Amino acid sequence: MVVYAYYDRQGNIHSLLTVNAPERAGVMLAPQSGQFVAEVEGLELTPDKLNFDTLREIAASTCG
Repeated sequence: MVVYAYYDRQGNIHSLLTVNAPERAGVMLAPQSGQFVAEVEGLELTPDKLNFDTLREIAASTCG
């Protein structure tokens, strides 16, 4: 599973997207104007068992 983050110029994460696709599958993401998107490496999320405390820690550690 690959995790992508939509973020702004200040580094604030607006949303996370998980993609569960076969290895080497191509993904094209189009962020809104003023936002960027990047893969978040080393982040393990289980969408069916999300831990919101963990998500808050991720957001706090990446937002300036």
